[in-house]
Amino acid sequence: AVVSTQSTGIIMDAQEEALKMSRARRQEEWQKIRNPDVIAEKDKEEDFETKTLYERLQENRELKRAEIEEQFRYKNMVYSGLDNDEHKFLEAWENSKKSENKERAKLETLELQKFKARIVDLEAAPSAVQLKPTAQQPSKQSRQKQLLSGVVKRRKTVKSSEGTDQPPGIIIHHF
Repeated sequence: AVVSTQSTGIIMDAQEEALKMSRARRQEEWQKIRNPDVIAEKDKEEDFETKTLYERLQENRELKRAEIEEQFRYKNMVYSGLDNDEHKFLEAWENSKKSENKERAKLETLELQKFKARIVDLEAAPSAVQLKPTAQQPSKQSRQKQLLSGVVKRRKTVKSSEGTDQPPGIIIHHF
């Protein structure tokens, strides 16, 4: 990446200016700490007011009274009631809500009646409804027979004179 000397010069100038400003700020802070008497005099001049104590107390009292009035302004308002337009609007809105609720109640009762009638029909005619027979569970014995059908049964072993167990009819030769 090639950086032109002009752009680096601008960056360096900006950095130098920032450095000079921070040095000046630190110098001012140092002067304030070093000469507290000069600063204290400036602060005293700014705090001095020409108003008398009575005038300041009156201002504070007026501010407090205004705050209290603001707090209770809405509480002390007199309710003037509704005018005719507001009354008509609210009445129409209330009537529409009532009609919606009545319609909803009618639909609910109709659905409940249909449901109850269907239940009564189902209970009254159980023979009309044919249930499909489910696959019967095999009994324990038939299930055991089914499991044992794949098992090969061996004959009992007979002890030979040599002391080895062998099935009858099979001769084992040792070489």
